[in-house]
Amino acid sequence: FLEYKRNNKKFKHILVIIYCLTKMRYFIPVTSLGTNKLASTFISHIYYLHRTPDNVILD
Repeated sequence: FLEYKRNNKKFKHILVIIYCLTKMRYFIPVTSLGTNKLASTFISHIYYLHRTPDNVILD
């Protein structure tokens, strides 16, 4: 269960990203659900950490 107590009025939503292979989870507070805001949040939090893979294996 995800319980979010609103101590900060700035953030209204939580962006949840789950990587199914490793079961890694990211919970990122966001101020709006606009596509521009979500894309920039994804780039600044997820892409910044993991970058583009060196190679991709397809089955």
